[in-house]
Amino acid sequence: MRVFCVSGFQNSGKTTLVTKLIGELIKRGYSVSSVKDIHSTKFTPDKKDSDSYKHTLAGSNPVFARGLKQTSVVWNEQFPIMEILSEINTDFVIIEGMKTSDFPKIICAESTTQLDEIVDGTTFAISGKISDNQTSYNHLKIFSDIRKLVDLAEDKVFKLLPFAKKGKCGLCGASCR
Repeated sequence: MRVFCVSGFQNSGKTTLVTKLIGELIKRGYSVSSVKDIHSTKFTPDKKDSDSYKHTLAGSNPVFARGLKQTSVVWNEQFPIMEILSEINTDFVIIEGMKTSDFPKIICAESTTQLDEIVDGTTFAISGKISDNQTSYNHLKIFSDIRKLVDLAEDKVFKLLPFAKKGKCGLCGASCR
């Protein structure tokens, strides 16, 4: 399984890019899962006053909501990303968010000022709203063509490593970063 993030500031084009990446990867025959990392204490996947929400308030953990076409599970806790990934078995996982993680990243931005703040050694490409008026930033290409960006992801994103707690598992000889 290959995992990468699409990270950036709010309203920089992350969700639009993620949906296009998912579609192009599927078109190429890959199975794809996604994780949306949300930084809001007000977020809940369950609607207030729904029956499943009432189950959560009563103390059930997890709560399964089983409908005719979908099943949802709501856990009343935040899981570590590696625990979430251990439950996924697809060719690619795209994580929307997680700006400071050690996963390979495509950064979405509106300006070079935003890029200055978050581009780091894990960044392999740039996209988002900035691609409307710029083609490169330092040594990185800025992509507007989804096919070329997926070509790069196929080339650059490696299979998931175990990410040891001390930053080095010893499998490849380098640090996880």
